[in-house]
Amino acid sequence: MPYDSVSLVVAATAGALLIGAMVSRAVAVRVALVVLAAMLIRVDGAWTRSLHAWDERFHALVAKNLIVDPLKPTLYRQPVVGYDYRDWTSNHVWLHKPPGALWLMAGSMRLFGINEIAMRLPGVVLSCAAVWLTFLIGRLLFTAAVGVLAAGFHAINGFLVALATGRRVADHVDTALITCVELGIWAALLHARNGRPAMLFVSGAALGAGLLTKSLPALLIPCVAFVVFLQQESLSHAARKCALIMAVGAAVAAPWTLYVWTAFPQEAAASGLYTLIHISQTLEGHEAAPFAYVQDMLRFFGELVWIPVAAVTWRAVHGGAPHLRALLAWAAIPYVTFSLMSTQLPGYVMIAAPALFLMQACFWCGLRERRRTMPVGWARPATAVLLALLVALPARYLLEPTGSLERRDRYPAAFEELRTLEARLHLPDAVIFNMPMPIEAMFYSPYTAYQQMPTADQVRALTAQGQPVVIYEPAGTKVDVPAGWQVVRLAGTTR
Repeated sequence: MPYDSVSLVVAATAGALLIGAMVSRAVAVRVALVVLAAMLIRVDGAWTRSLHAWDERFHALVAKNLIVDPLKPTLYRQPVVGYDYRDWTSNHVWLHKPPGALWLMAGSMRLFGINEIAMRLPGVVLSCAAVWLTFLIGRLLFTAAVGVLAAGFHAINGFLVALATGRRVADHVDTALITCVELGIWAALLHARNGRPAMLFVSGAALGAGLLTKSLPALLIPCVAFVVFLQQESLSHAARKCALIMAVGAAVAAPWTLYVWTAFPQEAAASGLYTLIHISQTLEGHEAAPFAYVQDMLRFFGELVWIPVAAVTWRAVHGGAPHLRALLAWAAIPYVTFSLMSTQLPGYVMIAAPALFLMQACFWCGLRERRRTMPVGWARPATAVLLALLVALPARYLLEPTGSLERRDRYPAAFEELRTLEARLHLPDAVIFNMPMPIEAMFYSPYTAYQQMPTADQVRALTAQGQPVVIYEPAGTKVDVPAGWQVVRLAGTTR
């Protein structure tokens, strides 16, 4: 079986909840069932007592260090070996990502303890909140039925589940960004509906939170808001409202930005440059074809996703309702922008995912209504099959044997060993060398860890400072330690 018993129960329960949401008459009950299903799926995916390699282990360690000093994000909190401040995988001050999501992770671990589940909790909560926001936007633009179905698509999207549970690159950071963008767009749409100025400030605050979470992609909020406002008022009025949103966003994000450029100028400059060169250079091997994101839609949103997207796009371009043009802008801007960049990762375009869910739900509900008026014949059963596939196929990625519900060791022995480092060494402080998983070791222990062996000079310097030096010996091996080195040997217990 590709799933363990817990995941099978979770999948069955979530499926039952989603079916209940489809047949219930009360909108509040339907939404509650969808969000509950989303929560169960994400909690199951998050319940693994280990850290994922990219990028979760780095985010987890920086978040842990933020508990001690919230204004100084660090990877190696107390580096004892020289490092390149431009290398985000091994440096000291860590500005590779803004601290928004990391602060939430740090706060959760401060409350519930330093462990993987507490670290992932904000991502799970924010991902479920995003499901609810998808419903709110669907209800605002279309009907409650469209909103519930779009939220259902969001709840079972395997890629977003993987992000929220730390299994994909940018993990909890992208999850927080998606929620911020949705909140900002929802507030802009609500302002367009009721004219309440407060909603512009909410949209701006969401923009600021997004800038503090993952920088420039959060600017999707004023871009979509401009399209929304332009549908019902003059260019100048729409521009002024978007300027207010951006001003509020800047006010929220500026203090941190100014602080890091003052406190850590060389790291801030290197991080800013690294962000910008994603546009023109392929970094870390993340290269893809120009239409890779469009091709990936089939896997992440269902093989038939192009049908609703094409239908909604046609209606939006050919004089459709204004809200369809807003959805089209929401989806198109990330896909076009990131397709032009040299460095490409699947998660970059996921801020457009809620718009795609809404397109799918809008098309599905419209097709179902048309089917009711079709004459008896082959068209009605064929349409019923299409409706079933449009609902079922988006769940395929979630249910893949290597997806978020895959059979896995929830308590890997190697990570259990890392949790015992402090108990085995009985040292308040130490530097461990030859550690196969140094980032993980620093998350689970109070020690500084490096993958390489130390030099003789490093051993002498640390010893002179009274700093214990530990040499880790993987299970079944014996490390050749030069005579005269004052070090502690630590034998590994797992292969």
